[in-house]
This record gives sequence, C-alpha cells and structure tokens, in this order.
Amino acid sequence: MADATAQLWARLRRPFDVIEIVDALLGLSPNTAHQLMGTIMATCDEVEVLLERMPHTLRSLANSTTDHPEECRGSIRGPVLWAETTAARASAAGAQDVFVCATPQRAYDIEENRVLVAALLAVRDAGRRVDTIDAQAYDDDTLRRARMNGNRAHRYLEHRTLSQVTKGRPSSRAIKRVRAGGGRRATYLPALAVIDRLADPLAAEDVRPFCDRRTRAQHALIVSIVEGIEERGAVVPPFRAFDGTLFAGPIRYQHPRRLGDTSRLHGVLLNDVLVDVPERIRDRNRARAESSLHERSGSRQTVVVMGPEDVERAIDLALASGDR
Repeated sequence: MADATAQLWARLRRPFDVIEIVDALLGLSPNTAHQLMGTIMATCDEVEVLLERMPHTLRSLANSTTDHPEECRGSIRGPVLWAETTAARASAAGAQDVFVCATPQRAYDIEENRVLVAALLAVRDAGRRVDTIDAQAYDDDTLRRARMNGNRAHRYLEHRTLSQVTKGRPSSRAIKRVRAGGGRRATYLPALAVIDRLADPLAAEDVRPFCDRRTRAQHALIVSIVEGIEERGAVVPPFRAFDGTLFAGPIRYQHPRRLGDTSRLHGVLLNDVLVDVPERIRDRNRARAESSLHERSGSRQTVVVMGPEDVERAIDLALASGDR
C-alpha cells in the first residue's frame, strides 16, 4: 500500500484546525503540535523567498500621501491652516512668524503593507514556537534556521516604514485587493504566498517523521477500512477532528499516545466494533493480541487485524451491529 498517512491526510476535511488534526492523528500534545507547525512554517520555501526579497521590498513599498499639520517658524511649507495658526500664535505670545501648514507626508499604513506585516508576524511567531521542540525529527540546523528566520522577520517589522503599520490578520477582501493590485503587485507576491501557506501549513511529509510504527499501521488500517466500505457502495465523508478524536461516518480513531494509558479505550471504533492492529506490530500470536484488545474494549466486539481478511470481517461485524 502507498503511504497510508499521506492517503489519510488527503481525506481530511479542509480547511481544518492544524492543532486538532495533529493531536488526533498523531497523539501529539497541543504544545508539541504548535512547535512542529512553527518549525515547518518558519523554514518553508515561501518564507525563505519572502525574507530573501525583503531588502528590495522595503525599497519598493506602496504608499499614500497625507497632509500632516506642522508648525513652521519664518517659512511656509504648504497650505496654511489658519485656525491652527491662530491658536499656535496665541500660545507663542503673539509671534507673527509662526504658521501651521498642511505638509504632505508619505503614509505606509495601507492594505498592501498590512498584508506584508501580517506575513512577517506569522514568520516571527513561528520562529518563537520552536524554542523547546525536541529534535527527534529535525536536526539542529533546521531549528537554528527557524529561529534565525523568526529573528529576521522581527527586525524587518521594526523598520521605520513598517513599525507604524497596523498589525493583525488582514481581511479576505484586503488580500483579494492586494492580489489583484496594479504595478506593485509583484512586490507583495511573496507575502501573499506566506499568507496562503499559513492557511495550510503542514503536509503529510511534515508529520510523517512523528509517526511511530504502530501509528503508521493504524493509519493503514483506517485507509483499508475506508476503502472496504467504499467498495460496498457506501460513501465515507472526509475526516474531521474534535477533542482528540478523528472521525468520519461510522469510523472513529483514538490515538493511544493521547490517552497515556494503553489499558483505556483506543484504536479504531467502527460503529460499536473495536478494531486494531496488535500492540506489538510484529507479534503474530493472535490469541495474545485478541486478549489484549478485549481487555480495553469495554465489552465491545473486537477484531485484531493481521491481514486483509480481518478488515473484511470487521466491516461485516460493524454493519451487522449497525443494523441492530
């Protein structure tokens, strides 16, 4: 069978909460899931392109012009604001050389730059999430690069042209306007790519290193069950996750690591039939595996899967239990 984790990932209902999905699919804690997402996000190709082009981007920022009241002495630098001028002269003991003028200034707090700042904030925050991640799947160079990219994004956010730009998630309308922008559209394409990646930051290959052998076997079991049900003419909807459980139609999956106690109910629940691979993947002692599964079944019917025929038997039992 092709990589089952990738097949299962492709069957997820989108858009989805990454933290919920990683929790349910891999049994990782929310804190670890945040760290994983931060590492991937801070080192992805989209971020590398954004940061590489930032020096050029800062020289090409879109801007608007606004009139700003400025007090001038002995000179006039724009249209005189007479009401403000009169007040300024009164507070300056009647000095007649004081003028308040409307002087033009560049303003950078516009939609294009808000999108850019949002992208840089995402990179900065992603870099901060990796501080305590276990390097079980990512070497020190990757973690260092994630932190470095987060720091680079932070420095760009402090640039004088961006420091006063409104921070926050830009609206979908603003993103559409920037995407359809005029001559400066190319300047903001890297930021738009990071915003798009932020909506779907992880892929199956990103989470695969965190799957142990039994998790991979359980993912293969779920895919086999889905395919078996679909071969019988039924439709299995996309998988969703809630409170640590992955579910779709009659299928529910509870990862054993999330519970922390392998004696409690975990595995694949198909209607009211508990289905699972042996706790020791290479254990071919069926009686021992069935006894272990029965102990945590809560008196449910159980099927230990050691081959394709066991999947068919589990589906038959589940359909029969669903008809009762």
